[in-house]
Amino acid sequence: MGRPDITMNECLQDAIRYADCFNTALGTTLVDPNTLIPIERIEEGNVSFPRTMAHYKKERDGIRGVRTESNILCAVVCVENQNDIHYAQAARHMIYDTFNYNRQLTDIR
Repeated sequence: MGRPDITMNECLQDAIRYADCFNTALGTTLVDPNTLIPIERIEEGNVSFPRTMAHYKKERDGIRGVRTESNILCAVVCVENQNDIHYAQAARHMIYDTFNYNRQLTDIR
């Protein structure tokens, strides 16, 4: 992890700044900092394929859950720090989500 990522991660520890990443971009208050809860940033585990198994370890720059008044997790909001345009960023997020779903399925089994 490079210095820009460390600086961004330290900045995102503050819930108000984290919420501002979304609220400023959208021009409206969509994410209330009081409803944010931390979620594990590191996804790690094994994925089995028909003839092989792969180990993975990925770390998101920022990930938080949003809880409703009745304490139900209703959304997951993520922030990724990029210095340049990265056209595969959407695919990277899908990979992170796939790893997370795989871990959830493993836990259920």
